[in-house]
Amino acid sequence: IIDINSNLSTIDLVNQNQVRFEDATGGEYVALRAPSTVSASYIITFPGAVAAAANYALTTTDNAGTLQWVATSTFGISTGKAIAMSIVFG
Repeated sequence: IIDINSNLSTIDLVNQNQVRFEDATGGEYVALRAPSTVSASYIITFPGAVAAAANYALTTTDNAGTLQWVATSTFGISTGKAIAMSIVFG
């Protein structure tokens, strides 16, 4: 395998093109896409590891786009509240 981008530091996609991560069969994918208008450039930096357990959400640690895992219980979201919200909002 030859890495054609080994000498590049960035890859620019224009016109809201997607970055797609396909499943093992290549039939389905998860994609990332920028909004149609961005007021200023920014970088999202993912955490260095997966969440410590279930019921964690990604939040920003600063105004620079650094993400961290935070237990949803920190937000006051419990299983009971999640069920109630599901009933009310569908």
